[in-house]
Amino acid sequence: MKKALLLFLGFLIGVIIFMPKEELYYKALHILHQNKIDVSSKTSSSLFSLNLNNIQINYLGIKAAEIKKAKILPLVFYNKAEVRDIKLKIGNFLIKKVSIIYIPFMDAKIKGEGNFGEFSGFLNLKEIKIYIKNPSSEIKGFLSKDKKGYYYHESF
Repeated sequence: MKKALLLFLGFLIGVIIFMPKEELYYKALHILHQNKIDVSSKTSSSLFSLNLNNIQINYLGIKAAEIKKAKILPLVFYNKAEVRDIKLKIGNFLIKKVSIIYIPFMDAKIKGEGNFGEFSGFLNLKEIKIYIKNPSSEIKGFLSKDKKGYYYHESF
């Protein structure tokens, strides 16, 4: 039993270390491009993470956001992204930091801080909805409301 557990852990660590992080990023860019979202950035990877710098996001050829820095930690069963200094062109919002944690088959948890206050919530990947707990009055105009609370919905 111990040998099987050690073998499994060794295999999992090997998968994480040798995972083609940049290739997965480029596959994600391809999928986003099919939805008319173009992303450009400087990338580098380490043993466990993918680092992105100076990210430009365009939707239908229009600049939608600029992101200074992002670090993605893909650990298969626990994935985390730390994003810093996001300038949204819609509403002139500045988000100082965002932390996103995703565990497969569950909604992603989001926590962050912007020029409109702190926020937290979850991202439903099936419906592409971001639910925000206790949003500030400055962003309520951009949100819809249902039984679960305030949310932002986007469809492509």
